[in-house]
Amino acid sequence: MDIDARAIEGTHRTPWPQIAAFAVIATAVAYPFRNNVIDMKDRLVFGAPFLQAVLEGIGVLIAAAILTRGFRRFWRPATYLGDAPAHALVLWGIPVAVFGALGINNDNGVDPHLFGLALGATISVYCLLEETGWRGFLQNATTPLSRWKRYLVVGSIWYVWHLSFLDAQSSLASQVEFLLILIVASYLLGSLVEKTNSVLVAASFHFVFNFLAFNQIGGVSDPGGRKLLLVGVVVLAWMPVLVHWNVRKKRLESARAGR
Repeated sequence: MDIDARAIEGTHRTPWPQIAAFAVIATAVAYPFRNNVIDMKDRLVFGAPFLQAVLEGIGVLIAAAILTRGFRRFWRPATYLGDAPAHALVLWGIPVAVFGALGINNDNGVDPHLFGLALGATISVYCLLEETGWRGFLQNATTPLSRWKRYLVVGSIWYVWHLSFLDAQSSLASQVEFLLILIVASYLLGSLVEKTNSVLVAASFHFVFNFLAFNQIGGVSDPGGRKLLLVGVVVLAWMPVLVHWNVRKKRLESARAGR
């Protein structure tokens, strides 16, 4: 934990000005891309909207980089790699490898394996950009708050950033539902980060949620079974990594306790 984080916890002060500045910067940068003021969806990379995804998520990274002063403040205990860098990197890379290996049919005439690789990379990078802010900066910055208040704050800012309430066709009920989903997701992903201190782990699980909930495959509606197959293989590939991580963590804790 760095000096700034210790100082915050020691005085039980939450850095609200920095949190507010983060929300404003991240949302302002995202606005033109999330609301089609600048539309890059047709600029595809091997059939995948990589550029659009990066532009939609880059505001969160920019805001986090500014408010952490280059990832030097409010960047503990959660960091990109956490307590087990190799495990975190493997977890994050597995979905890309699985999508590339199994391949995904598409309407763009791109080889299924190349398209699967490109789509997997697109979602992985996008989720990492987002999680740099939500489970990186914000989770660290809200350390002085109780758990339920912390995840309420993170989930609410996450909701505002999406700007879904600007959609004229959305209803109040759908917006309340979306807000609640993001608050619950903040709790679940935040709990993972509490155990691993890794933003990459949150990005990995965020990948699965995004893919199941929002992404069409290849510009067409592939059968839902195809999505479940891809996610199922990803989760199966994750299992030995997670088990080994847990065993390693328990051994380290036992070794420390025995000193």
